Amino acid sequence: MGMFVGKTESAVVDRMTVLSREIKVLANNIANVNVPGYTAKRVDFAKVLEKEQMRLELERTNPRHIPARISSPGLEKIPIKDTGRPVELDEELVKITEDSMDYQSMVQLLRSRFDLFESIIRGRPE
Repeated sequence: MGMFVGKTESAVVDRMTVLSREIKVLANNIANVNVPGYTAKRVDFAKVLEKEQMRLELERTNPRHIPARISSPGLEKIPIKDTGRPVELDEELVKITEDSMDYQSMVQLLRSRFDLFESIIRGRPE
């Protein structure tokens, strides 16, 4: 990836992508709570997990091993599934609050990582 964007930062950004998509779906559910016949939607985490498992890198324990060629499908189009159940406003509000807090935690983690990189680049004050 690069000198300052490694696996940790990449994983955090991927988590933020999933959380962002889920927050949008939850907000849509809340907006449609009074629409007759509307059923709650959810991010299809089975599909997200399937995509993420395809990104796993295989470790080469011997230089003579053939390197794995696993392509990453990415998280750009996270699938949504219909639950078939009506929207429960309390449930949606709790979930969107949890996801928003998780998202803010990921932002803080990235901020602290880049603050660390900045302090390394600037050097320590004497």
